[in-house]
Amino acid sequence: DDQGRPVPSQRLTSGELVFVAREIPAFGARRFSLSSGATHGEANATALGATLDNGLLRMRVDEQTGAIVELNARGIEGNLADTASGHALNDYPFLAGDELADLQRNGPVRIAVKERGPLVASLLIESSAPGCGKLTREIRVVAGFDHVELINTVDKQRAPASAKYPDGA
Repeated sequence: DDQGRPVPSQRLTSGELVFVAREIPAFGARRFSLSSGATHGEANATALGATLDNGLLRMRVDEQTGAIVELNARGIEGNLADTASGHALNDYPFLAGDELADLQRNGPVRIAVKERGPLVASLLIESSAPGCGKLTREIRVVAGFDHVELINTVDKQRAPASAKYPDGA
């Protein structure tokens, strides 16, 4: 940082370097210097199997659907992901029409650890899904931050015209 102290950093799988810039006032600035060498790892974000943890948040992804079925926050009792309805966080329900009985879900998922930490940890979830060629979801946490990043990429297919309303009305 501008005081010569190392800040937590990590090289991502893309080759990009990430670091956390803290205590920057509104409309303010700080100067950071980059130097060669090992990344500084004073952080604790981890990805293992279908689980992400950053010390403040811990979540588990369902290995069948790819949805978040467990979300726990430090200092808050219980699971913040209500799965009683049969759905979960970041689920993929798809309804092609107006009959609720025709509700579809994504196909089998492949879960892989994309970023292992220590600063950024993420899971990559890929599957086929109705209405799209491919569904890709990345769930990411950053050490010391109390939020989850959801990056959903839907390779959408063109929706067929409805035979129910041939005149477009």
